[in-house]
Amino acid sequence: MKILIVSLPRTGSSELLWKISERNRLRYVYEPFDTTGRWEYNEDEDNVAVKSLIFDKTDQYENNIEFYIDLSKSFDQIILLTRKDLKACAESWAYYRHIKDSTGHMTMHKYNWRPTDNFEEVYPKIIEWDMQLRELSERLNIRLTYYEDIFDVNSEDRYRQNLK
Repeated sequence: MKILIVSLPRTGSSELLWKISERNRLRYVYEPFDTTGRWEYNEDEDNVAVKSLIFDKTDQYENNIEFYIDLSKSFDQIILLTRKDLKACAESWAYYRHIKDSTGHMTMHKYNWRPTDNFEEVYPKIIEWDMQLRELSERLNIRLTYYEDIFDVNSEDRYRQNLK
């Protein structure tokens, strides 16, 4: 079984990848096309779940939509993950980028969210990437999956904690 998750950032895609991999006893591959070289994906490998962000692609492609259309042909299941609340997605991505750029740390753990100065720069990108996911959804004839439908946004277990 081969599963591909293509998502916006900050949609719970990593958590979904880990849960799907564990449940189906698949090796997981985390963002193999992000140019860091941290993870490698072998297209001949079976029993794998791959998670990638919509803006990542290989250098062979100028257009990420065409990249994901071609890539999807070798997978048994494709999940396209976005959010209904794109403002909250942008807030989370802005915060993540701020923390990662200033400290080098990632927020794959609980954190106290606060507004950051880079929101105005990040929000248009989230809108653009969501539009790309929607186009991919139409071209592959695959329904979008929404963060809000698979994760409890009011759960105490979620990473983001709002300051009270």
